[in-house]
Amino acid sequence: MRKIVAGILSVGSGIGQSVVDSCLRSNLNLFTVGLSNSHLSYGGFLCDKFDIIPGVKEAKYLDVLIEKCYEYSINVLIPGLDFEVLVLSRNKKIFEDKGIKIIVADHSFVSVVRAKKDYASVFSNFCCHFVKSFSTTELQNEEIQFPVICKPNEGSGSNGVSIIFNKTEINRDNDNYFYQEIAFPESLDENFELYCQSIDKGVICQISEISAQIVVGKNGNVLGRMCTKNELKNGVPIKMIPYDDKKVWKVIDELLPSFISLGYSGPLNIQGRLTDEGFKIFEINARFTGITGWRSMVGFNEVEHCILDVLNLPNNKILPLEFSYNKCGVRQVENMALFIKKTKKLEAILVTGGNGYLGNLLVKELLDFGHKVYVYDFNANNLVESDRLVFLNANETSVNEIPFQLIDAIIHCAFARPFKSNEQIAQSIRLSKELIKNTVLRQVPVFVNISSKSVYRTDRIVSVKEQEQVSPESIYAEAKYAVEQMLELASSIRPTFKYTSLRLGFLFGPSKGIVPIDFISRITSNIYSGKPIKIVNGGNRFNGLDVRDATEGIIRLLSTSSSEWNKIYNFGAPNSYSYEEVIRRITEITDSSIEPEVDVNLNPGYKTQEIDSKSFYDLLSWKPKHKLEQSLIRHIEMIK
Repeated sequence: MRKIVAGILSVGSGIGQSVVDSCLRSNLNLFTVGLSNSHLSYGGFLCDKFDIIPGVKEAKYLDVLIEKCYEYSINVLIPGLDFEVLVLSRNKKIFEDKGIKIIVADHSFVSVVRAKKDYASVFSNFCCHFVKSFSTTELQNEEIQFPVICKPNEGSGSNGVSIIFNKTEINRDNDNYFYQEIAFPESLDENFELYCQSIDKGVICQISEISAQIVVGKNGNVLGRMCTKNELKNGVPIKMIPYDDKKVWKVIDELLPSFISLGYSGPLNIQGRLTDEGFKIFEINARFTGITGWRSMVGFNEVEHCILDVLNLPNNKILPLEFSYNKCGVRQVENMALFIKKTKKLEAILVTGGNGYLGNLLVKELLDFGHKVYVYDFNANNLVESDRLVFLNANETSVNEIPFQLIDAIIHCAFARPFKSNEQIAQSIRLSKELIKNTVLRQVPVFVNISSKSVYRTDRIVSVKEQEQVSPESIYAEAKYAVEQMLELASSIRPTFKYTSLRLGFLFGPSKGIVPIDFISRITSNIYSGKPIKIVNGGNRFNGLDVRDATEGIIRLLSTSSSEWNKIYNFGAPNSYSYEEVIRRITEITDSSIEPEVDVNLNPGYKTQEIDSKSFYDLLSWKPKHKLEQSLIRHIEMIK
């Protein structure tokens, strides 16, 4: 299925966030664009893209919204708030003529249900199903049974709702409010006594409320329906229990044909209460709701089905709109820690394996750039001294004890080398798991994982790009790929978690943490000890990357926006060299009289280690600068 670009409005609202949550749980090929008039909108940080638009009541709202639809190639718009639904239903044709679909009913229907006081009269044949509504004048002139509920004409979320006990409490000069009779729970309801006591005290107790969500396709076919019995706090559902009662559905089934004839399609929420006189409706909203996201958790993903319907897409692999009656819902406020970049650089950075070959050079350069650096390693013998360096001894400090709440970014270098035992590599996987878990739970904004080119297959003859199918051929390579998969899983669960994995090429060059077991070190060691040098397949090529360039590239990466990062980058030198070339250079640098025996023929076992790093260079607008000979000289000096 082709990618669908969904523009989600009011992502800072409970409804907008609920739509985002449903999209995250969808099996559709979705790319979400969150739109809001506030930079700090919770749901926006869960979307693939997040942008700012004017408020719905501002003059430029529609023009800017259309511009954003073009900019992001949005296929379908999903409104959140009531007034957005009203405005977009009125301008639906303008968007559709531009190829942009909107999940919204026709304006003929939206305008009726938005007129909260009067919609019962529109459906006068079914007036017995609605609580009675009164204007200020009607309430003053007619004999009405008090108490009644006072509501704003254009309210939502129970804002501005109060109880009126007699005519003296009526604000006679305010026509922005209307009044409704109270729908008391049926006398057999378990909450009946509590509700009556609350009303007597002037408190609106939002319990035993029935919320019915109906989804109708643009052709008038019912796609699905779900009913819950809710408890609310200040208009926000906090407890939801799946509920099924023939008395509720009988009323709704009677009303639906009239709704559809007026232009209803898409989501519709009907709120009411079962009373001794039957099911009484006191609210209708032609939109998704704040518990749309929860409904998707139990199987009822109405957003997904509305997208398919409005875009005329086949429903081949999408689950039907069904749900589990065995799951109830609870809903409270969730917190999010967002990174506000007050300076041009991240301030506190954790480097795991900071005493190692790459890690210690990273630590030194980060300190030189003015960062505070936390190092998590088993010893500190290669580290420079600085009052901005905090060493966390891994022998004494568990991963859970790392002060993640103080850290802005993590560079994960700590991992057993390929020559280490399988047990040590398994320990590295466990360390990575704990690190990723804590990073997500404690909401560290940025994570850079140092992976390896070894995840690719070796029986190839061309340079490999990131899109190449991985095929680990060693325990070490499998472990590196496993960590990449952990990160992808963590990001899918918490989209605000931003990370990338750098599949590094062969590193060499000067750094205190060098372990002289690599190809260059072993050749140099043979030369100095007078041992013969014999290389098979010397024509094979590889991208040798100076460790200083690797350090600069990673630090440059931290200055870019993590929202623009790919999940994977190859990172090697732009030029490749054959083993024969490198060996000849080493013998020249060491002034060796030993003539290496190099077989340059490419036999059927030919292997290349070249990787294509263009994507990483393009992101940074930068390339490694150290030349092979300079790097070899410094590397050899380090191991003499």
